[in-house]
Parts: sequence; structure tokens; C-alpha cells
Amino acid sequence: MQEYVPVKKKNNIIYVEKIPTLQHAVLSYPYLLPEDYRLNSGDSIQIRFYGYFNGTLKRSIPENGEVVITSSPVVIPYITMSGGITPFSTLDTIPILGKFIAKGKKLKELEEEIREKLKEKYPETDVAVELIGLGIRLVHIVGDVPYPGYYSVSPLTRISGALAMGGIFENSEIKRGKIYIIRNGKKIEINLLKYINEGDLNSNPYVENGDIIIFKKEKK
Repeated sequence: MQEYVPVKKKNNIIYVEKIPTLQHAVLSYPYLLPEDYRLNSGDSIQIRFYGYFNGTLKRSIPENGEVVITSSPVVIPYITMSGGITPFSTLDTIPILGKFIAKGKKLKELEEEIREKLKEKYPETDVAVELIGLGIRLVHIVGDVPYPGYYSVSPLTRISGALAMGGIFENSEIKRGKIYIIRNGKKIEINLLKYINEGDLNSNPYVENGDIIIFKKEKK
């Protein structure tokens, strides 16, 4: 997938170039993921158990944010005296732990929550949770922007990056307007100037799927 993204402005003309965007990317280098990244729908995780249980479970996070950890029995073949092979028994490689809310949590937070429940039943087993794939985020950019519309973006896109896709990418323009996002039915004002002036990342949050980003120029 590719998007046209504004890259510079000259003589009131915005020049754009085509750049690739992230869609269901496989993370070859998960350690490059920002520590403050929170899981969202469409992301894929891998849950590895080792100890009494030794198995791997892969899950894509659905819209409701739940992942279910249930048993995954493996058939153990039995070799008869005549040399034949017959299914004889099964071995559970995944413990039954039930449902966990993954959406909105950091990887380590989810891992610790699973570990806490795991240790109650199986203290000799441990767990590791890894992010193996990133979903895309669909956002809607509206208001006083040159390029309003829907955009498919990487989950590592912050509000400033989404606004740039809509044509608002100069600090002077941001200073002349107000920015809001509508998320889960709530309208939130974003103080992007605090990010620009002080580098405060909390003032420039990551986009979430379904965000409506509004840029309104202040009336003179």
C-alpha cells in the first residue's frame, strides 16, 4: 500500500511524493518498538510457554481487544510391536488460562498479567509475549486541511504525522489552529504546540483505529 504524503510547500503549492506505508508488517526487529507502544486491534502477538508446558500460541487482536488462551493438545503417536503407528494419547502444550484484554496494554503489562494467572495454577511454567505483526489504523482527517479524507496509516503514526498527510505540516500553520480528536465518542483537544516547543510526547499521541482528527483554524 502507498500513500501520497505532503513533503514541502513552496509558493503556496504543496508538493507530494509517494511513500510506502506499513500494513500487517512482520517485526524482524521487535526491540525497535517504542516502549510506550500499546497494543491495538489488528496487531498480532505470540505467546510462548516454557517449563511444564512448552508451546506457542499466535493471536491476532480483534476489535473487542480480547485474546483467549486455551489448550492446544498434540497427539502423541504410539509405535506398536509390529512397527505400526497409532494415535495413543494427547499432550497439552498450552495451559487453559481463559480471556485477557490485550488492547490498550503494553506488551510487558500483558505478559505480567498472563504470568500472574499462570503461576497460580502452574508455578513451574513461565511465559513470554512478543509482538510479531502490526495492524493498520484507519483515521479520518477533517476540518481546515488541504487534503481531508480517510487514511490508512502505520500504528506508529502520531497525530502530527496524520496531520501532515492532510496537508498540515508546518509549525506556523499548527500555531494558527486548534486540534481535536474524537476517540471512543469523546472529543479531546490536543496541545501539539507543547510537543513542538518542549518535546512532550504525551501531547502528540499515537493514532488509534477509528480516530477522527479535526484541525480548525482560529478566526482572526
